[in-house]
Amino acid sequence: MADGGFAQEAVKKTVLQIVQVALTVVVLVWLFHDETKRAAMWEAFKKAQWSWIWHPAQRQGAVLTLVADRLVGLIPLIVAAFLGAIWQHAWLTQRRATTGLLYGVLIFCIGMAVVIGATFYLGVRHLKVPAWVPGNRRLASVAAGWGLFLNDKKRFVWTVLLSIPVLFTYYGGFYCAARAVNAGVSLGQIFSIMPIVTVITSLPISVSGMGIREGMFERLLGDLCGTPPEVASVVSLLGFSIFTFFGLVGAVVYVFSPRLQRRELQKMAREVAPH
Repeated sequence: MADGGFAQEAVKKTVLQIVQVALTVVVLVWLFHDETKRAAMWEAFKKAQWSWIWHPAQRQGAVLTLVADRLVGLIPLIVAAFLGAIWQHAWLTQRRATTGLLYGVLIFCIGMAVVIGATFYLGVRHLKVPAWVPGNRRLASVAAGWGLFLNDKKRFVWTVLLSIPVLFTYYGGFYCAARAVNAGVSLGQIFSIMPIVTVITSLPISVSGMGIREGMFERLLGDLCGTPPEVASVVSLLGFSIFTFFGLVGAVVYVFSPRLQRRELQKMAREVAPH
C-alpha cells in the first residue's frame, strides 16, 4: 500500500509539472506573440540605466536569503500585504480588476495566518494534526518545522527578524528594475503591489511564476500607473533576473558555509516529533 501511495504521489507531481510547463509556455506565447511588443521591449532594454540593476545593496540579499525559510517568510509577506493595502488602498482600488486582486490576496493571507497560527501551536505543544483535517500530512510537517525552529529560540528570533529585510530586498530588486527602464513607479507603489504579485506567482500555476508574473505586472502597472505593457514586462523580467542572480550567489555561499550535520537534524526531528 505504501509503495502504491508513493507511486500515486509521483504521478500527481509529474502531471502537475507537465501542466505547469504547458501553462507557462501558453502564457509566455500569449504575452510575447506580438512582434511590435517584442520590439518595444527590446528598445526598453536598450534604454535601461544598468546602474540600477547592479546595485551594491542587493548583494546583502544573497546572504540574507540563506536564513529565510518559507514558513517564516510568510509572516512579513502577510504583514506587508495588509500594510500595503492600508497605505495605498485608494490607489490599489482604482480599477475593478485590481480591487479584486487585492481582496483575493488579503483573503488568502488571512487563511495562511490561520494555518501558521494553528501549526505553530501544534508544533509548540508537540501535538498531532487530527487525521480528519485536509492535508494533515503536510500540516504535520509544517508543525514539526516550527518545533525545529523553536529548538533554538535565539536562532528562531534572528530568522524572523532577518526575514523582513530579505523580503524587502527582493521587492527592492523590482524597484531598481522599474527605475532602470523609467517605468514611472514610486517605491511605495512597488512595495504595495509586490505582495499581490508574490502571492499570485507562488501558486502552482506555472514554473517559477513565469508568464503569470509578467501578466500581473502588465495588469497592475498598466491599470494603476499607465505603464506601457512592454515596459511592465521588462520590469518583471529584470526584477526576476536580479533575484535569480543573487539567489545563485547565495547557493554558492550555502555550499561552502558551515551547517548542521544530518545526524544532528535527525536528532532534532525526533525531539520535536508528536507524542
